[in-house]
Amino acid sequence: MISVIIPAYNAGAYIKAALLSVFRQNVEIGFEILVCDDGSVDDTHQVVDEMSQKHPAIKLFRHAENLGTSAARNLLLEKLDVNSNYVIFLDADDILANGAIEKSLAVLRANPLARFVTGMYQVVPTKALETGEPVSPEWPTVGGGHAVCRDV
Repeated sequence: MISVIIPAYNAGAYIKAALLSVFRQNVEIGFEILVCDDGSVDDTHQVVDEMSQKHPAIKLFRHAENLGTSAARNLLLEKLDVNSNYVIFLDADDILANGAIEKSLAVLRANPLARFVTGMYQVVPTKALETGEPVSPEWPTVGGGHAVCRDV
């Protein structure tokens, strides 16, 4: 199982795009999406709650006040499904490119001593986050290839 953890603070305008990008992935194993609304004062909680009604893979947690990204991630790490083999950190204002999880899994499987994998990222126009459109190859890319850590 794959666990995608998303800390969110005042991300109501973007979180739906992040969630939809996870659902667009083509993976052969199950996944869960854990979201921590870190004391948002916008509609973040409502947006995620509405999506979780349609998608039971989404589990929503909430801090009563903003405790910061690290506290939100730590809470979500405590809530992982016991069957989870992989953890993906995704920010609420980021989206996964199509095939991102599949490619990461392939790298991990080809490198059994690897503990984590990271890839390149692209600059995404704010409008794309608001509309939830898929990642475009025309957007600028920062970095390239992938990095694998074999010894931690």
